[in-house]
Amino acid sequence: MNSEGGTLLIGVADNGAIVGIENDLKSLSKGDLDGFEQAFRQVLADNCGAEFSHLVRSDYESVNGSTVAVVKVDPSPKPVYLDGSGGTEFFVRVGNTTRPLDLQASHDYIKMHWES
Repeated sequence: MNSEGGTLLIGVADNGAIVGIENDLKSLSKGDLDGFEQAFRQVLADNCGAEFSHLVRSDYESVNGSTVAVVKVDPSPKPVYLDGSGGTEFFVRVGNTTRPLDLQASHDYIKMHWES
């Protein structure tokens, strides 16, 4: 969730190989797509906040016999902070990487992207 939105593919390796989410499904107590969606939504709510859940849509596609989760995220109207083990953090995409920003850089980024 950032100022531009985007698409996340779960079950596709960095090199583009389709690995699917079948092993993830097996690890869940409810080992089906409904269980995966419930677990995904819980992680999203716990770490980003339930108020942002309406920005996220997920679909499931079969590719070469494997299931891939296609997660589409709309741009957020305000900054989204991640609650992690190290406290609250703010991350941005830089090219094909995700990087945390320190307090000053977060302030500057938020001012440039959300405040007029």
